[in-house]
Amino acid sequence: ETLVSELKRSNADLEQFAYAASHDLKEPLRTVSNFMNLLNNHYGEALDDAGREFIRFSIDGVERMTQLISSLLTYSQIANSDESYEFANLKEIVEFKVLDLSTKIVEKNAAVSIVDLPESIYCASGQLGMVFYNLINNAIKFNTKDDPKVEIDYTTEGNLYVFSVKDNGIGIKKEFQEKIFELF
Repeated sequence: ETLVSELKRSNADLEQFAYAASHDLKEPLRTVSNFMNLLNNHYGEALDDAGREFIRFSIDGVERMTQLISSLLTYSQIANSDESYEFANLKEIVEFKVLDLSTKIVEKNAAVSIVDLPESIYCASGQLGMVFYNLINNAIKFNTKDDPKVEIDYTTEGNLYVFSVKDNGIGIKKEFQEKIFELF
């Protein structure tokens, strides 16, 4: 009992740390981003191509780090979530997530098709929606083709649903497939 209690306390402390750290780390990144944009706006024309490329790399790095911190914050919030399970229309949930990604879909000339999904599934709908959002977003973001395609479908195995989010990108190397989702 003491060990379980200590583990619960340690997990709660770690979740609080992740939440606080993610908030605290965003402020210096905003400062770096703002100054890089000011530098680009005021002196970009005076720089050569390499100088402008350095600024662009810096701004891109700040944006990636901000996204990583946001993901950490989201993860810490999900870990603390008391979202209840309910029956929900999964097709509708995924359609709303595709709508949320519509700007990226248009920018990347992507096509997202929902082949089939169950209309009623017992789930934590917010969390399941976030899973599909991230899978679809990554399928588009990391696809270098001129016409990224994403297909969402499911099958059943006994009384279990098996969902798939397939894309026409390069995929994940076999040796990394288990590791990439280990945390989750």
